[in-house]
Amino acid sequence: MNLCGHSCHDPGALDAMQSSLRLCSRNDALGNLAVMAAATGVFASGTHWPDIAVAAVLATLSMTASFHIVQQAWAELHAFEGRESSEPVHESQTNHA
Repeated sequence: MNLCGHSCHDPGALDAMQSSLRLCSRNDALGNLAVMAAATGVFASGTHWPDIAVAAVLATLSMTASFHIVQQAWAELHAFEGRESSEPVHESQTNHA
């Protein structure tokens, strides 16, 4: 099942919100699988180390995804600001006081 459309295979075609949705959904799915694996590892080994390892992996996934999203949103903001200042102002957009 493809939830995010054809553009999932081309991350460059996604805007920041779509990219955020894709990365967060991916991280949620991987997190669910990893938590089940950690629970199995803790049960089998009797130690807390599998849980700590999975927590470190999930934290890394979240941090890299958030860095990517903020970086992309920042670039989109600057691109939007550049377009906004170069567009002509139409008469209907000006204030007549």
